[in-house]
Amino acid sequence: MKKVLLVNDSKFESIIMKDILNSMGYDVKVSDEFNATGVIENFHPDFLVVNYIMKEIRGDQLIAMVKLHNPGIKCFLCSSSSLDTMQNKKIDGFIKTPVEKDEIAKIFNYFQSSNNDDYEIVKKKDIEARVGEIMHCRGCGREIGKGGTSGFAFCPYCGGKN
Repeated sequence: MKKVLLVNDSKFESIIMKDILNSMGYDVKVSDEFNATGVIENFHPDFLVVNYIMKEIRGDQLIAMVKLHNPGIKCFLCSSSSLDTMQNKKIDGFIKTPVEKDEIAKIFNYFQSSNNDDYEIVKKKDIEARVGEIMHCRGCGREIGKGGTSGFAFCPYCGGKN
């Protein structure tokens, strides 16, 4: 069973996300930003889902710290707003809140598939080939960047793989 650690300072959001992931067959633990690194050391999650805005640290900063010591953990950032300007290469995906089970299932299923090993290489080649062009999400059609500047593997609006 795959393990997921949710890091969020909102208990309500954590409960909803935990219920969804439990119903999908994941072993889920919840932590706040203060205890996340200790929980990671003991729980050894496969996935980390982090809220973007928290009391003491932003989610992208926490993900960068986690990836230094745990590069194999797939890290997702959650936010209710689109993060067009974020280009943090440590973030593997984006989950738009409020969460929907179908969208979460799409994202997690992609990372569990056996053909995602070349994910970063394919993403970089695809972006480099479109330098100078406006990039649009393949799912919802919204603009997600110009000339490879989006930095997203998933659309910040619909969560679709790009």
